[in-house]
Amino acid sequence: MVYDRRTVRPRPLPLALVLAAGLSAQTHSSPGGSTPVDFRRDILPVLADRCFRCHGPDAKARKAKLRLDTFAGATAERDGRRALVPGDPAASAMVARLRHADPSKRMPPARSKQTVTEREIARIEEWIRNGGAYAAHWDDTPPRRSAERRGVEGDLPAARVLGAHRTFHLGGLDLYPASATQTDS
Repeated sequence: MVYDRRTVRPRPLPLALVLAAGLSAQTHSSPGGSTPVDFRRDILPVLADRCFRCHGPDAKARKAKLRLDTFAGATAERDGRRALVPGDPAASAMVARLRHADPSKRMPPARSKQTVTEREIARIEEWIRNGGAYAAHWDDTPPRRSAERRGVEGDLPAARVLGAHRTFHLGGLDLYPASATQTDS
């Protein structure tokens, strides 16, 4: 609401402004939008929720000897086809099965009561087109310094805190008042 200066009553925003704001929000959240596909955020949850039950790490539950939880398993050739052909979604059996016209051959199977949305399939195709790389779980990767933290030692938060401490101390301000550092005996 915009307030009219002459009266204190709120006045509605012009309809064109409201519609423009709504259209702007829709363009930023459109499928296949400007955000690049991230394996951990976009692909792994779909695979884990809808595929790994039958094509995951449990050898006893695995169907068709297909393992989708590893890059090696997804790219392994089986019956002349590979589930994942990095860079080529049209040649990837995974995409063919997700989009299959025959419901009895479409994945996930109807009996699982799971579905993959059109947006999720489009993200999987984009991921495959971009190389289909599997990213390790964050817990399995060694820690490393991020790009924005590299450089001068003074850029680190701890150095900033110590620098502030020195500034207060040299400026005559005591960070630890006598009453807080003395103990009662």
